[in-house]
Amino acid sequence: MKGNSFLEKVSRCCELIAKISLVALMLFVFTQIILRNIFMLGFPQLDESSRLAHLVLLFMMVPVLFAEEAHIKVEVLKRFLSPKADRLVNLISQSLSLGFVVIFMFSSVMLLESIWDVPTAALRIPSIILYAAPITGIVFSSFFITNRIIQVFMER
Repeated sequence: MKGNSFLEKVSRCCELIAKISLVALMLFVFTQIILRNIFMLGFPQLDESSRLAHLVLLFMMVPVLFAEEAHIKVEVLKRFLSPKADRLVNLISQSLSLGFVVIFMFSSVMLLESIWDVPTAALRIPSIILYAAPITGIVFSSFFITNRIIQVFMER
């Protein structure tokens, strides 16, 4: 991310949203446990809200991990590679990640074309809202991956 203030702001924003989602997820699950085990009550809305918070948490952290280069990397071979070969492997890895992101976005758009207005079971929110966090997170991830590919190309 080195020196790119826009991407730094996006990363901080995603991280903040993920933190808020984590707190919301904990509150929803804790409330659900208390209501079920003490009061013998269940609320499907809490269950669905916790799923939504989990989705937001997961997909808002993906761009943060790409920004900090903290995503899963296989570095076993790195010490055996020359700097040029390491750069090539890094470029291939980043390109494969970007390819996955493009396929995910394309698949999401195809899915949402048919179900965008179908409401969820308990909260009755449209599917487009449910899938907004995964799509947003993946789009932001593509920014960080593309930035990393540019950095690899610029390295000497």
